[in-house]
Amino acid sequence: MNSNQIRQQFISFYAAREHQILPTESFDVNVTYLNAISRTNLWTLPFYPLSLGEIHSPENHSAIVQKHISPNIQVLTQRHPTFSRCCLTGAITRKNKH
Repeated sequence: MNSNQIRQQFISFYAAREHQILPTESFDVNVTYLNAISRTNLWTLPFYPLSLGEIHSPENHSAIVQKHISPNIQVLTQRHPTFSRCCLTGAITRKNKH
């Protein structure tokens, strides 16, 4: 199974459970938010406006597969896995409290 198939299976799993599937966010679009977020939390970038209260989530749950760059990793460990495992960790489910 390649990374695109893993990504699609992941998104399909959450879509089948009525999660709103958010698009992948470009790193250069939200420089304002990018500067405020640690590099280890880049997958949360599309949710940052929610955290600031700038927008409200229209759905109860959301899922995303977010691009991630880790240029300073010298050794891959359980904490710093390969791309194929990282693409599975880039989702968040969030109860809408608004």
